Amino acid sequence: MKSHLQSGRRGVTVLGAVPAPDRQARIAFTLIELLVVIAIIAILAGLLLPALSRAKDKARATKCFNNLRNLGLATQMYALDHNDFVPGDTFADGYFFASLLAPYVAGPTIDKRKLLDPSFVHEVYKQIPIYQCPAVRAKPGQREFYALHYTINSINFERFRVTRQYDTAPYQKIDGVPGSATELAYLFEVNINGALQPRDYGGWNVWDQSHTTFSPQGRTNAQPRMIHARDKRHLGQTTLVFLDGHTEVRRLTTNGLPFRLFNPLVNQFGR
Repeated sequence: MKSHLQSGRRGVTVLGAVPAPDRQARIAFTLIELLVVIAIIAILAGLLLPALSRAKDKARATKCFNNLRNLGLATQMYALDHNDFVPGDTFADGYFFASLLAPYVAGPTIDKRKLLDPSFVHEVYKQIPIYQCPAVRAKPGQREFYALHYTINSINFERFRVTRQYDTAPYQKIDGVPGSATELAYLFEVNINGALQPRDYGGWNVWDQSHTTFSPQGRTNAQPRMIHARDKRHLGQTTLVFLDGHTEVRRLTTNGLPFRLFNPLVNQFGR
């Protein structure tokens, strides 16, 4: 009996010792299996990353749209307080739209003595989130950056109607513009890569055909003050605020941004 048990133990010991290497062999990955797993992960990353990037771009575009929508509402509130007039842009005379709209977008009322100080208002604009598009980024090594990412249409339509020459208007009366306020573009994104300098608010407006993305003939302007036709910050789209306050997303194409949106009188005078 004793001999039989010992034999059994030996048998158990021998049988129990064999599977261990087999288990280790089944658990371990071969080099080919590891490469397959890595390849699958790379494929999934390649599929997911563009979708994530596009989702981020969409979120930035939505934030920019909301900024402009709020600026459109602020413009209408300003008009209610100022006999149907909305700000234009004559910075040297203290009529700059971003300064006048600041109290309507949770910003401060700027001291009239400071309205002509570009460095002072620049620091104020930095503290107003609605004035900045999240898709706009400073270039590497850029020391001075833009605090205001939007601009306005301040074409003097009365002067153009009489002389067919372009000039800037300090204010616009909503019911006094040519055509309909629902069809006249008033606020839009600025061309950060253009000729405008971060603190040069004297030129922060569109009042000439060369300042728009496209000329009346449909040609792309070289350095418009408004967003350029090749700008990709919002995947080839941009947002416009019309003079009646409503907001639209448009393609950066001649059909999306025809010049008549900025000066309806060109249809009458052909220029």
